[in-house]
Amino acid sequence: MPAAPPPTQATPAAPAVEPIHTAVPGRARLRVRGLGGDGAFAALAGRLAGDPAILSLSANHRLGTLLVGFEPHRPLAAILDLVRRAARNEPLPAERGRAADRPWHAMPPAAVLHAVDGSGEGLARAEAHRRLAVWGRNRLPLPRRRSFAAILAGQFSALPVLLLAGSAVVSLMTGGAFEGLAVLAVVVVNGLIGATSESQAEGMIARLESRRRQLAVVRRGGRQLTVDAEEVVPGDVLLLSPGLTLPADARLLAADGLLADESVLTGESMPVPKRADDPGLAADTPLPDRGTMVWRGTLVAAGTGEAVTVATGRHTEIGRIQALVGDVARPQTPLQRHLDGLGHRLVLGSAVAAAAMVAVGLARGMGLGAVLRSGIALAVAAIPEGLPTVATLALAMAVRDLEARGVLVRRLEAVETMGSVATVFFDKTGTLTLNQMAVAQVRADGPLSVRRLWEVAALCSDASVEPGGAGGWVVEGSSTEAALVRAALAEGTDVPALRRAMPRLSERYRDDRRQSMATTHDLGGGRCLVAVKGSPAEVLAACSCRLAGDGGAPVALSDADRRAIGAANEAMAAEGLRVLGFASAEGEGAEGDGAGEERDLVWLGLVALSDPPRPGVEDFVAALHAAGLETVMLTGDQAATARSVALRLGFIAEPGAPVADSGLVETLDDESLAALASRTRVFARILPSHKLKVVRAYRGDGRSVAMVGDGVNDGPALKAADIGVTMGRRGSRAARDLSDLVLEEDDLRGLLAAVEQGRTTHDNIRKAVDFMLATNLSEIAVMLASTALGLGVPLGPAQLLWINLVTDLLPGLALSREAPEPDDMARGPRDPAAPLLDRAGWRRLAGQGAVLAAGPVAAHAWGLATGGAARAAALTSSTIVAGQMLHAYTTRSRRGTPPANRWLAGAVALTLAVQGAALWLPPLRRLLRLAPLGAVDLAAVAAAAVVPYAVNEAFKPGRRAAPPPIS
Repeated sequence: MPAAPPPTQATPAAPAVEPIHTAVPGRARLRVRGLGGDGAFAALAGRLAGDPAILSLSANHRLGTLLVGFEPHRPLAAILDLVRRAARNEPLPAERGRAADRPWHAMPPAAVLHAVDGSGEGLARAEAHRRLAVWGRNRLPLPRRRSFAAILAGQFSALPVLLLAGSAVVSLMTGGAFEGLAVLAVVVVNGLIGATSESQAEGMIARLESRRRQLAVVRRGGRQLTVDAEEVVPGDVLLLSPGLTLPADARLLAADGLLADESVLTGESMPVPKRADDPGLAADTPLPDRGTMVWRGTLVAAGTGEAVTVATGRHTEIGRIQALVGDVARPQTPLQRHLDGLGHRLVLGSAVAAAAMVAVGLARGMGLGAVLRSGIALAVAAIPEGLPTVATLALAMAVRDLEARGVLVRRLEAVETMGSVATVFFDKTGTLTLNQMAVAQVRADGPLSVRRLWEVAALCSDASVEPGGAGGWVVEGSSTEAALVRAALAEGTDVPALRRAMPRLSERYRDDRRQSMATTHDLGGGRCLVAVKGSPAEVLAACSCRLAGDGGAPVALSDADRRAIGAANEAMAAEGLRVLGFASAEGEGAEGDGAGEERDLVWLGLVALSDPPRPGVEDFVAALHAAGLETVMLTGDQAATARSVALRLGFIAEPGAPVADSGLVETLDDESLAALASRTRVFARILPSHKLKVVRAYRGDGRSVAMVGDGVNDGPALKAADIGVTMGRRGSRAARDLSDLVLEEDDLRGLLAAVEQGRTTHDNIRKAVDFMLATNLSEIAVMLASTALGLGVPLGPAQLLWINLVTDLLPGLALSREAPEPDDMARGPRDPAAPLLDRAGWRRLAGQGAVLAAGPVAAHAWGLATGGAARAAALTSSTIVAGQMLHAYTTRSRRGTPPANRWLAGAVALTLAVQGAALWLPPLRRLLRLAPLGAVDLAAVAAAAVVPYAVNEAFKPGRRAAPPPIS
């Protein structure tokens, strides 16, 4: 019998992935079979959790199931494939290239391209789409908004609220069940109102921050494409140019004069140089020193380059940082800090008042339980429960008002900051002017110089030229370059043919060190042409000769020639024109001295361009001055041009006013620059780093400053200012990303609207504070005075809570909707460090509270004399409510009679109606332990309320003297 064959060893089956439930878009419950144990299942879940395709993951080891969350647009098949790969222990796409997992900065460009399966020609479109399905869209996870429950919980952490809650507990412990429950009910209601308003405000800001769409320029399949930044994937080749906001982390493949503003990531205020290769970089080089990398969210400040994407979305460095700080709350605004400080003082004051009440009650022979409840009542009376809600809603409504006027506010706190701005800096070009340049004058020595000048203008330019209708041309580019190219075309230069005949080899852009641009072009036969345009003084300094007018032969530049050119430059600049110098050089090695410095150039001539101001800028600047704001102009133009424009627009009043240039700013320390800034309103030839330095010097003097700009070079100053403002239409993406206010229609008058709204909002919150504090002080005075006079405790905790509930919130909100005071824009900016209430303010409110208390105390005494405690409580509470409603009108303005406020009229009418319901509806009347009032009683209430109103009106500061500024 033949021997049996050896048994065949069973081969383990590959793990199987089975969909269980996939009906909900973006969610799939899967069963994974055949992994071989809980340890293997845990490893699978861990690998999947680190993949960008997975937004959330919940694993049940015992059942062998996974609940996977992913973007709804992502194909379910791609998710299943990902899980199957992980289950079979195959490499996942995400594991092939994470920025933090490999030292990309220390790897040669070729090695990086190999590691990400890319090439210098870029990804094929099909491959880019496949990677998008695997990696997901290149977006950062939105900061997790706090849940309503979390916001609600935060409403009960403030010290005044804790005091109220403690009062409720003491009431319950001393037998005051109704009073204790009433206090708790008010705490909960106020918390709900505050949480609702704060949640709405957060939602409003989140909507404003998500309006803009970012684009990216990539090379795919050898072609340059502009795509949505969310579609960038690892392996994409990014094309970098000035003004670009980086959409992803990337390793440089090529760089030419590349400078990046990395302040958003590293805090470094100055742009840093970048290079494509640096063999000296170690794997553990700190992030700020990785000069071969560019990072998501940073800006290209100058130069050009190419880079291959190595990380997108949440795997970028800024994505990791956002993940760390996503749950960090916004910092408190100055107003919130002032309100918190006020709340702490109120708690201390209420404790003192309660202690005084207990002492007076014991001295009058009251029982301990009654004394404690009276102290609680007084503590309740001292706390303006609705104040935080009023302040939050006032700011949120101000943001909405400005949005309706074409001003987008990116930060809620920016509204109040605008009310304290004392100095406004303006970038000139594109902000004060239309940025629609046109050639006005040309100064060149002979026809050959003129022809060469226009050739240089056409070559040393990034403006594009495409055929247009009716045989014309469409020119697109920066305002200055487009104007020069149009002029060259008009003078007969065939720009497209010239560019084909002399292809560009390299370029050097204007940067923080040089005020000129240079390009190098191939002339054939090993020769090249250098074309230069820029600052006349800088270009002239690099020239050694000029073209003679008679035959065009180069002749040496004499001192007399240089003086003549300088005089012509000054004469055109004095007319408010922007003047550029042009030069060129031909020959072998004409690119420069090896350090990018052009030399031995041939001077060609000067071109002056005009840029008309925006319509109405003169009136706008005058209105800012009338509002007490200083205005400062920052420009890259020459001093003569800057002075002429500043004089025309009203920044300076005298032709001899000082103008500081970049050379002076560079040499001054911060203290000297601050002294210079106090008397200088125009800065010329200014560089981005100098704008930042000047803005910081002004801020160092304790003033709030705003910066208005529209370009990449304004970015550092926009960020350093208290308020950054940019244009919504013409402003660069970089400027918008760094600004607090965006003028949607590029209308500078929106800035005036924001200043007025900021001052009005702060004043109105101050009015609400005045109203609530004066009325609450009056309640304290009523309680103490009645007890001290032997009249007994006039009101219990529940009755005081009722009064505060019906009198605080609605009138306070209505006061926050007051129209601007007539002199709001004439009083000048407020001091941002000034408290809401100084000593004089406290004295004023204490006096008003004492006057307001006189009526209720009299009403209480009369009620006791003519009836019982319920009648006295009804008279007292009704007098308090009526008096406080009249006092709301006293609080509206300290400087004359303001226009009607329909919100306040409605709030007063509703409050009086609710108080009437408490007197005439039996269930509510019994609950509050009040008695009904007759016609005579109501007349007495009216008299007791009107007399204090008349007294306080007569002694308002505005009635007796010049109105003091509201701090």
